[in-house]
Amino acid sequence: MFRHYQDGEPIEALIEERGLLYQAIAERVWAPKALGLLISAPETVSSTPEPARKSRKRIDVSLSDLVRAGLLLPDSALVGRRRGRQHRATLLASGKIRIATGEYIAPSKAAMEAAESNSENGWTFWRVEDTGETLGAVRDRFRASE
Repeated sequence: MFRHYQDGEPIEALIEERGLLYQAIAERVWAPKALGLLISAPETVSSTPEPARKSRKRIDVSLSDLVRAGLLLPDSALVGRRRGRQHRATLLASGKIRIATGEYIAPSKAAMEAAESNSENGWTFWRVEDTGETLGAVRDRFRASE
């Protein structure tokens, strides 16, 4: 995540990337598990049980988490295919995906924009060009390592 900044880069992007770097350093230095601390979940008391409902899978891992963990490298080339067309993107150090029309935090939004589609699962659409692995597979490896 350490890198030399080029003249002319937007200051907002520089500040955001540097903030992510500081956060990654702090998380590594003061990680509760590494310090031998036990963190328990807060207890919640509910007087009435909530009805069971169908919900989407919780999204608890971001691309920036995967970059900070070293599972994805900044400036990695990403490719996606839809209807026989290949779409290209770059994964930035901030965890955003850059395509021709802009930068996106959400892989699905980047995939929808790139493919000009109303619905795309970016975690399965985008593959790391060097390895062929989907972003979802990388996310699964991250979850398994926790």
